[in-house]
Amino acid sequence: MPNSILIRFRQSLHLSEACSDAYTIRWNKSFPVESVVYSAATSGDVQIGFEALPNQATGKGRLEAVRAPYQRDEADPVFGDVLFFWSL
Repeated sequence: MPNSILIRFRQSLHLSEACSDAYTIRWNKSFPVESVVYSAATSGDVQIGFEALPNQATGKGRLEAVRAPYQRDEADPVFGDVLFFWSL
């Protein structure tokens, strides 16, 4: 089973048993502006890239991101909440 991370709204997190705490993305970390996470926030389509996470883990993995189907009332209307899945 590959290491994987699923984060929804950066408020909930699931790490597979193979992942250490190094894969956790802290609240004060952001993805680079060129990340597929940002293009997913403004697109209705799934965006796929090969990227590192903004955390203590090293290496790149497959990152799939999509604008979350449910948006919080306080979510930015242009750059909405994003759901993403990352795997090695």
